[in-house]
Amino acid sequence: MAIVTTDLRNTRQAAHEISFLPGGSISATNVQDAIDEVAAAALAAPGYTPRVVTFAMSPYTPVLTDTVLLVNTTAGQVVISLPLSATRLTDAGYVPLTVKDDVGNSHVSAISVNRAGSELIDGLSSYPIDTQYQSVTFQPKATGGWDAV
Repeated sequence: MAIVTTDLRNTRQAAHEISFLPGGSISATNVQDAIDEVAAAALAAPGYTPRVVTFAMSPYTPVLTDTVLLVNTTAGQVVISLPLSATRLTDAGYVPLTVKDDVGNSHVSAISVNRAGSELIDGLSSYPIDTQYQSVTFQPKATGGWDAV
C-alpha cells in the first residue's frame, strides 16, 4: 500500500482542491480523493480485526468495518441480519462479509443469516450455517442481494 504524504499546514484550500500526482495503487488526482482511496483500501485489506458475535448480541447487523464474524452459538442460535448490499459499497468496491462457526456448535444451534428487505441470498431469504466450523463468505451484488461463496 502506498503512503500519502502532504503538508497542508500552510494552505487554506480544501483537500479536494489540492492537486495530487497519482502514484502506486492510488489513481486520485486530488488529496481528498487520495485519502478516501487509502481509507477504502484499508477497509478491504487483510489485517482485519474479526468481531465475535454471541447469542446475547443476536440479532446482529454487521457494520461496514465488519469483514469477519466469529459466531459462538453455545448459548443458543445466532441471527445475523445482513444490511442492504449497497451499504457495503466503498470506493474500492463491495466489501464481502465472512461468517464462521467459531466454536463448532452450529450443528446444535444454527447460525441464521437473514436478508435485508426483499434482497435474496443465493435465492433464499435466510441462509443457514449448520455444519461444525463452517464458514461462508457473503459477497454483495451490484444488482442487489448477496452471493454465498
